[in-house]
Amino acid sequence: MTHRVLKSTSIASVVVILMTAMLFAQQRGQARRGDAATPAPHHDPHDLSGIWLGRVVTSGLNDPAPVYTAAGKAAFDMNKPSFGPRAVAPALGNDPLGGANPVGIPRALINHATKIQFIQLPDKMVQLVEWNRFWREIFTDGRPLPEDPDLAWYGYSVGKWEGDEFVSSLVQL
Repeated sequence: MTHRVLKSTSIASVVVILMTAMLFAQQRGQARRGDAATPAPHHDPHDLSGIWLGRVVTSGLNDPAPVYTAAGKAAFDMNKPSFGPRAVAPALGNDPLGGANPVGIPRALINHATKIQFIQLPDKMVQLVEWNRFWREIFTDGRPLPEDPDLAWYGYSVGKWEGDEFVSSLVQL
């Protein structure tokens, strides 16, 4: 009988020792100061990648006209829109949309851009605009604006980061 008691006690002791070792293995170790990694920022302000949702701007169509200089009034009167209070028939107007042309910049980004996807690459930023399905490239590789570029509906753009702001310049609309 003592043999059975000794055997049972030995087995129980081994089981308790193994269980204790397994319990200690499950506990988190105590981190020493200075060993913890610095947490990564939740948001990189230099990464604009993603889909940005906007809204169509409709205000201003019926607002009273601002006070113009003579040169400003002459430039304003040269434009003959196809919508709004000053609308004329498309055949008599000079709105790019009247000739089935693209809207161009900045109109495409202000009035019609409800969804814009930004794709950030090492040498450029690409904007994909859902409305009218157009894209715009903003080169970020340090090149200057061309001195005499070809005409383009969406111009020629270069950009750079100034602190946490992305600044783009555009020529030849």
